[in-house]
Amino acid sequence: SIVYPAWLKYQQAKIQSKLDFLAERILGEGKKGADFISALESFYTEIKTPIRLSQAGIGADKHKSIFENLQLTKASGSFFKLEEADYQGII
Repeated sequence: SIVYPAWLKYQQAKIQSKLDFLAERILGEGKKGADFISALESFYTEIKTPIRLSQAGIGADKHKSIFENLQLTKASGSFFKLEEADYQGII
């Protein structure tokens, strides 16, 4: 509930057409990718799951540690490969 919306926002320019497709199919005609992301965050909020690190009690003081763990595990993606420069943008 934290990572997925952040990743969608970070990748939005690359996946805009896919987000628009999802928005129209799920939310209705004329809806766009940003509407989908917003609706997803609203859903997570409604079911009381955090959508920000801070809401999960993870402060900015932990961002470096998260970044280091991403470096250590070499977190990547299947279609849009993530590199170290991307990690900070998502965090």
